[in-house]
Amino acid sequence: MNKENNRRAMLTKKILENKLIELLKEKRIEQISISKLCENAGINRSTFYKHYMNQYDLLNNIEKKVLDKMIDYLDMFIENNNTKTLELMLIYIQENKIFFMYFYAVIITYIFKKSLLK
Repeated sequence: MNKENNRRAMLTKKILENKLIELLKEKRIEQISISKLCENAGINRSTFYKHYMNQYDLLNNIEKKVLDKMIDYLDMFIENNNTKTLELMLIYIQENKIFFMYFYAVIITYIFKKSLLK
């Protein structure tokens, strides 16, 4: 893939990530259709499917990227043991607060459902 196509693919993925996170403010992941996501992103469905299998695949990619970044910050904090790294991590959480709010809600729901089954 040449540089221009690679840049375009990265931009497309970033737009889809941002639009999915925006939609997660209003709806649960299972309520978000690929058609609605693509419409909001201004991207054809065929373009979406070049990169992802479905909305869950996109969300999993976002989760992996965000959690990998958090692990990097934690590793840096452990290595350097300074408050600057902690500050950078908190800024990152603030910048991605919609994702973290969604992620937290999913975890709490899972824990609640698990406790009901006991």
